[in-house]
Amino acid sequence: MPSITATVRERYQKQGLLAATYSGVRYGFGWLSYKHREINKLINSKTQTKSGVDVLSESWDNLLLLDACRYDAFADCIEMEGKLESRISKGGQSLEFLEENFDSGPYNDVVYVSANPYTGKIDTEFFELINVWDSGWNSKYQTVLPETVTQAAIEAHEKYPNKRLIVHYMQPHLPFIGEQGMEYRRTYGLDDPEGDTSLSVGPALHYGLTDITTEEAWNGYIENLSIVLDSVAELLDAVDGKSVLTADHGELFGEWIGPVPTPMYGHTPEIRKEELVKVPWFKPEFESRREIVEGSSTQTADSDPAPTKDRLRDLGYL
Repeated sequence: MPSITATVRERYQKQGLLAATYSGVRYGFGWLSYKHREINKLINSKTQTKSGVDVLSESWDNLLLLDACRYDAFADCIEMEGKLESRISKGGQSLEFLEENFDSGPYNDVVYVSANPYTGKIDTEFFELINVWDSGWNSKYQTVLPETVTQAAIEAHEKYPNKRLIVHYMQPHLPFIGEQGMEYRRTYGLDDPEGDTSLSVGPALHYGLTDITTEEAWNGYIENLSIVLDSVAELLDAVDGKSVLTADHGELFGEWIGPVPTPMYGHTPEIRKEELVKVPWFKPEFESRREIVEGSSTQTADSDPAPTKDRLRDLGYL
């Protein structure tokens, strides 16, 4: 991430003293709000319970997880036939969601297809865990594309037709993958795999280190959501049984959190803001349930690689 010194110097050279001063003040407010966020997390960890939906106890054959998908954004974008409800997630961030929903198992009736590297950090035994974040990583986009996840999920369903299927997509979580979003990335130097000064959208907005606006970030996020929903529709055409489409958590775009008032971008554990924990619970139409049977787990230690710092950094976690 570019330093505040480098940013202020560049603004001064290109735009003058006023722009450089604004950058310094903006960064200072960002630093202060970051400290407030950490205080809020500490207070909330002592005072709030992580109540919410227990996803494993719900009725489904296929649980399709969108990463960082807000309920309001989903409601505006969803076009397929089905019933839209909402749930409160147990997590405000992926690892928190996973730890709160899955203990050590074993879950011998579940095949988990995951594009999220945090599934490599939990000590949980499924019938099989398919780490698409490892095998299907796209270095150009610095994420796993939805079509890669859909193809892996279809293959898993064909191989294990009598298992419950969890499919964890990475979108609409940033980085941007759409045409407009990629233009933002080029324009603002966001997540450039060839550069050494790239940064994620959250810090860019929080500290004002680039000129991307909240509106542009939202547009790129909605574009990501539309792309992943198209891929989800393909998966639903290929699998049978009862499906539920939901999210591990939501996303913040400058909403104020508490108890110490401060704006926040992105997502983090221990924060229970509605836009962060209210998630869609969409039930597409289906014809019949499928028979689910348990079996001995096929997981081994070698099949569960730990995520690298590069993967987590590209997704904005570090």
